[in-house]
Amino acid sequence: MAGKRKKEITVVGLFDNLLELIFPNHCRLCDSETGEPICRKCLNEFNPIFPPLCKICGNPLRDSGMEICQDCILNKPRYILCRSPFYYNGKLKEALALLKFKNKIDLFPAIFKGACEYFRENEFLFPAKYIIPVPSHRQSYAKVNNSTSQLLAQAVSQASEIPVLECLSHTRKIEPQHKLNSKQRWENVKKAFKVERSDEIKGRTILLVDDIITTGATVSECSRALSEAGVAKIHVFTFSRTAGLERKKYE
Repeated sequence: MAGKRKKEITVVGLFDNLLELIFPNHCRLCDSETGEPICRKCLNEFNPIFPPLCKICGNPLRDSGMEICQDCILNKPRYILCRSPFYYNGKLKEALALLKFKNKIDLFPAIFKGACEYFRENEFLFPAKYIIPVPSHRQSYAKVNNSTSQLLAQAVSQASEIPVLECLSHTRKIEPQHKLNSKQRWENVKKAFKVERSDEIKGRTILLVDDIITTGATVSECSRALSEAGVAKIHVFTFSRTAGLERKKYE
């Protein structure tokens, strides 16, 4: 069954490539004629996140006089810091949906270019021996599964020369996070991750990578598993985040 699905995905990809050779390339988001899968106008509508930010979780702060948000003061995360270059809304949200659920793999370089530029400019924040992507859950996707966390991890690895180590997996089946409310998301991923090849990461500093941080439940639970496996320090980098986190409310 898996082999059949892979063949179908390959055929779809070849068909899309053939169409692009026959017809002018149009922006996947606004349908304007362009030489790129996402036009510059749409890329410029990705909304960057500006300071002031919490020094730990990276959540935008309302008060510029603060350094750490109330959540991190009351319940310090297991990771050292988390940063995200963009908000998860508008054109970016549309682009990720096409990549993640519609197999539009040609969008990958354009989507993550800005994230890689941000990472290179701020690489001093993320010293790490390995980049570890959050594992995808294949049942989360209706048709095909492009693991955006793995794609982002590979892109950041190429930008930084930090190797990727895929050592996180699921302990059980979990439901698609995007279908759940905040409380359900925390319950869904509680103790749902395990670490393989723990001997390679014990005592190390690692960079945990995911595409979106919404409630923070997934990165928190992955950080828990990594910490319990002996990782010394955890940094987190996500491509995007929602406007506000409810990280500690249900932990």
